[in-house]
Amino acid sequence: MVEDARALGFSLKPEQRILDLTKYCPNVSAYLDWRNGYLTDMRLRLFPLEEDSKYSQVVLRFLERYLLALVLKGNPSEQQDLLRQDFVKLYVSGQDYATDPSGLKLAVSRLVEISSFTLQEDSLLFEAKWLQGNTEVLRMRFPKQYDLILGKDKKELTALFIEDLSCFLEEKISTLDDSDHTAYLWYENLFEKITGSYILPQVKSGSYIQKTAIGSILLFREDFPNESMLNLFTQADVMDKNFTLDLAVKGYTYYSQTKCPLSKFSSYMRNVGCQAYVGMETVEKEKLTGTVFYVNRQLMYEHMLYFEFPRHLFKQATGEISVQLYPYIPIGNIGNLYDGETK
Repeated sequence: MVEDARALGFSLKPEQRILDLTKYCPNVSAYLDWRNGYLTDMRLRLFPLEEDSKYSQVVLRFLERYLLALVLKGNPSEQQDLLRQDFVKLYVSGQDYATDPSGLKLAVSRLVEISSFTLQEDSLLFEAKWLQGNTEVLRMRFPKQYDLILGKDKKELTALFIEDLSCFLEEKISTLDDSDHTAYLWYENLFEKITGSYILPQVKSGSYIQKTAIGSILLFREDFPNESMLNLFTQADVMDKNFTLDLAVKGYTYYSQTKCPLSKFSSYMRNVGCQAYVGMETVEKEKLTGTVFYVNRQLMYEHMLYFEFPRHLFKQATGEISVQLYPYIPIGNIGNLYDGETK
């Protein structure tokens, strides 16, 4: 987009926050994000705050970024090439832009004043629609592909993972939701809530709680290793533990290592729309090992994390857990590895 903007005669200055495009597209400005002197994002500003809370912010930012990219293209044929390359269908005033490439800039200039917006999805596609009264102004259908929606490929996202994690401001500690749990071991006063499984029945999401005289707590006991690891890796920010991850992030040709509080890591994964599923592999005298899948079904990717949990940490409130993370794996790629076990 930077090259397209400059080709149209617009200059971009370091730390500039707003680029006025009104002379090219009425009522339209681009918002610029910078990090350490580098331009990291350009997008329109189309959605009021209530839309930000109603729909996925990641998808809304994609719409703002992609429509800006289309507007900055010099001519309709370049716009059509981009749409075709990304498998995006665009309709302007009800007309397929692939066959009738007209009216896009006028339609985009009207979007900032339109309050009727809907975003729908199925298992493969999103559809965004803007209406003025009963008249359709713009409609866009696009695939659930994380590289398209996030604007970066797997290699770029992997290299940025630790930086994004370190910049994340941990959310306020969540409170324990002890509703809808069913009896697990009545004589231990234990209850469970399993919200789903992934790939294999043994890979679960959910929680185990123990009801005590002072209230409900998340189960974390050495004599319940499987249940404890499920709680720890799905809801560490709710538990009163200060465990630190010795985190290695691995890609095709990438390796980096950092330390990160497990509570912050869990909060970050929840914030980016990932649901955690935990599967145990070994329960040994000195350690527990297993895999956590952090699944984002909206963007169709998953992060796969291998962990080694030293058993002596059951007796401590702090300590270090060794983990390896393989980020941004397209959903389906992991499932293929387990085909023989799921049949």
